[in-house]
Amino acid sequence: MANQIPKSAIKGTANGVLFMAFFGLAWAGIGIGGLDGWGNPWLPIISVSISIILFILGLGLFRAANNFPAYTGESNIQREKKIGIGFGITVVAEFVLIGAAGVFLNAIDQFEYFFPVMALIVGVHFFPLAYLFQVRAHYIAGILLCLFAIMTLFWLPPRFIISHFDIDVWSVFIGFTSSITLWATGMAIWISGKRLVKNA
Repeated sequence: MANQIPKSAIKGTANGVLFMAFFGLAWAGIGIGGLDGWGNPWLPIISVSISIILFILGLGLFRAANNFPAYTGESNIQREKKIGIGFGITVVAEFVLIGAAGVFLNAIDQFEYFFPVMALIVGVHFFPLAYLFQVRAHYIAGILLCLFAIMTLFWLPPRFIISHFDIDVWSVFIGFTSSITLWATGMAIWISGKRLVKNA
């Protein structure tokens, strides 16, 4: 195969798919938890199934990466290093801010705001990632997550009762909209990865 695409580019897309599969499932869990048992067991089964499918697709990209050469040249190696440092700083900052938000909201007895605030932080963190990796889907994900977080905080009631289920509206809305956004982003990344493999 005479290709110029480095192995790290394919592995990067594969990692992106795996991240979206894992965190999409985590957000779905937040949404499911807010339903107070309504929708069990089908919603958990569907959520796990979607993430497993994405996970398998990501592993397929990892296997395909073995057919590609490693980066060569000092400039490419330096570029990869800068991307790695930028990614590390972005992720560490994200988790620090999420942790600080949790501590602060708990201290002022307003922890019900935590999941919308966390979604806002996660949404913002997609913008530097989009710049680093030059992935348009990250911009879209960032915009949507920030929008959903704002909608949750300003437009939705925190809770309501359906039959005997005490629904945590904020957790349900932000959980499922975030999970769908991340799953869709993961699929978009996978499609871009498959194009790289096909066009090499």
